[in-house]
Amino acid sequence: MSHASLSQLSDAALIESAQVAVRREHSCTAEVVAHIAEVGARKLHLRAGYSSLRDWCIAKLGLSEDAAYKRIQAARASRRVPRVLPMLERGELSLSALVTLAPVLTPSNARALLEGASGRTKLEVQQLVAEHCPQPDLPTVVATSDSTEPLVPEPVVPSEPQLELLPTEPVSPTPIATTTTTITAIVPRSRTLPLSPGRIAWQTTVDRETHALFEELKALLAHVVPTGDMASVLKRALQVAVEQEKKRKFATGVKCRSQRTDAPTRAIPDAIRQQVLARDGAACTFVGADGKRCGSTWRLELDHVIPVALGGETSVENLRVLCRAHNQFEAERVLGGMAESRTAT
Repeated sequence: MSHASLSQLSDAALIESAQVAVRREHSCTAEVVAHIAEVGARKLHLRAGYSSLRDWCIAKLGLSEDAAYKRIQAARASRRVPRVLPMLERGELSLSALVTLAPVLTPSNARALLEGASGRTKLEVQQLVAEHCPQPDLPTVVATSDSTEPLVPEPVVPSEPQLELLPTEPVSPTPIATTTTTITAIVPRSRTLPLSPGRIAWQTTVDRETHALFEELKALLAHVVPTGDMASVLKRALQVAVEQEKKRKFATGVKCRSQRTDAPTRAIPDAIRQQVLARDGAACTFVGADGKRCGSTWRLELDHVIPVALGGETSVENLRVLCRAHNQFEAERVLGGMAESRTAT
């Protein structure tokens, strides 16, 4: 099917076509991984004059560095545990999930890990790995990006399984500021890494103003957190911030009289806001054609089921919680693209 012909498909046919395309992609990915595994086993890349399977994949298969890395990791895992290939082909295990499992996957733990990883996201698989193969906490170290000397005698390097889960993009050797450890690499984005049950490493870079605010807060909390432990200080700060934002967005903890506004208005009294959020569980209530509820908690807004522009009242019965994307979607569907002003929760 040509790409241009997709515009001629009905909605249902387009979704079915996309699912078929994804199944083909799963099958092709598994086939590529199987080929790379066999090439590696026969050492054909060495015969072809390449010092590594990675170089061969990049030069002969035209893969990017990241794509080659992932498929080689998956290929090596498939040599140890052949059953990963059928799971990859059926889409039960994504390539990213398999790469996450690869450093710790063995014939002895394969059954438990693969059953637990089936159909899971990469983050869920990382948490699974942390449960089965717990890693020690990373030490708390802060380093400035313009410093010539690290703040510790030697850079702290994560363990081998932890390194397998870190990004593989080309990096700069300059030390970075991080909430977990000094790694001699510039990581392109903040990230989290499950280490063991209940323990998660954070890594990020902050500016000097943020660092100064943290130091000020640490001093203010010295009577509560005398050690100045970064994780404890951050937890206290987050607890306060979450409570403040709940009061601002959800009117939690605010005593309100029962109210109802029948006149068309977008202003939502706190009492009505509280009831709607409590009823909807502070999550998007949009339900798709297949019965799946969105459930997102990101960028929530209160939406009038019958829009104010069409005479809808501001009442508990006529309000619902939607994420911003579904709020806009519903506005375009109901009002034909005439987007009304939104009231963020």
